[in-house]
Amino acid sequence: MKPKQKNILLAAAVVAGVLMLSFCSRNNSAASFSGGAASKPAGKAPAFPVIAEPASLRDLSEHIVTTATLEADRLIDVLAKTAGEVVEVLVEEGVTVAQGAVLARLDQQEILLEVREAEAHVENYSAIFERTRELMNSDLVTKEEYERQRYQLELNRIKLEQARVKLQNTELRSSIPGIITNRLIDAGHWLGVNQKAFSIGDFDPLYAVINIPERQIGAVREGQRVAVALESMAGKDFSGRVKRISPVVDAASGTIRITVELDQSDHALKPGMFATLSLPIHTKKSALAVPKKAVLLERELELVFIFNEGVATRTPVNLGLSEGDWVEITSGLSPGDLVITVGQESLRDGDAVRLAGPSEEPASDLKEASGTTERQPTADDRSRNSRGGGQDGFDPERWAQLIEGLLSDPKIKKAYDSKLKQDPDLETNMDKQREFFIPYLRKMRQQ
Repeated sequence: MKPKQKNILLAAAVVAGVLMLSFCSRNNSAASFSGGAASKPAGKAPAFPVIAEPASLRDLSEHIVTTATLEADRLIDVLAKTAGEVVEVLVEEGVTVAQGAVLARLDQQEILLEVREAEAHVENYSAIFERTRELMNSDLVTKEEYERQRYQLELNRIKLEQARVKLQNTELRSSIPGIITNRLIDAGHWLGVNQKAFSIGDFDPLYAVINIPERQIGAVREGQRVAVALESMAGKDFSGRVKRISPVVDAASGTIRITVELDQSDHALKPGMFATLSLPIHTKKSALAVPKKAVLLERELELVFIFNEGVATRTPVNLGLSEGDWVEITSGLSPGDLVITVGQESLRDGDAVRLAGPSEEPASDLKEASGTTERQPTADDRSRNSRGGGQDGFDPERWAQLIEGLLSDPKIKKAYDSKLKQDPDLETNMDKQREFFIPYLRKMRQQ
């Protein structure tokens, strides 16, 4: 036999001992290494602890899931209606204001003089008009003179109203209730006519505009509830309802514009936030469903493991609707079947299993069972470490011998060198070494 083949056989023998010792040590069975080869434990293989849940009937909905940016109901700019110097700013960004609230004031001195002048003209022409009317009644003035004086009085009254409006416009007011989103002026600034001073947004309600395919419009109606999720507020659920449905189809995209009004009762949502909207279009009553985490994908085949009187039974299934953490099973299961939801990744058909107790943590993968995943050490771990066996029964010296034997294979050595360039910690980190070498050990064990 060639030296290379001897090394590989030696590695296979050592890994068999390592894996068997790992499994047995989790169930307080005795196992040990002897000269690089492993002695097998007596009795049958231990049962894997798992968690199982029954397949159950529940209502599942099909959804249209899309994204949108939240938009304010109204977003306006406050413009200066008259020119002047800013003498007082009364609000800051983020302040909630009522409709008609004063936001800032401009200098009023010159305009106050204009008002007083206009008032004086009106007073003067009122007196002239009264005398002219008396004279006309006595036929001392012509009707034309009377009309001319009446015209002058009305003209000056109009000028007075213009001056008063100009005075009112020195106070910049909010035309809608909302929140100050932008302040562009400070005291001392000169504002020209129609120059922007503030922006105000009405955030209650907020809207999200989405587009859905034309073929699905029949399943959407006004008032329909919509689930809303935001990346910036993960874990918090929001809702809305369909406010408007466009009466036309966009010919370019083949979609219809849907406006969703969002519930803003707690004022947590802001315009510009990126949201994911889920619109239910079809609900299936009493669908047979299992948790999504129970379903495994194996070479494009979907399957689950059923807990059947202490034995894991590999069962292919067909999937239907999916909603949240649940997925419909259209064939392969019956209501009440105990489906393994934790610990199934490392199982094979016919493996012995048992339901984990309250204090047990099921092994979710063969790597965890062999000590290759990071976890909190248990009392059994500390006991084994105190005996010099290392965590989960691994002997570092024998592990180094095992690696040396595996690296004698050119293919494994090439893959190891490539991985080492990407992650230099692989050379010294035992957890990463286990993660890298365990798949090769499994293949050798199956051969």
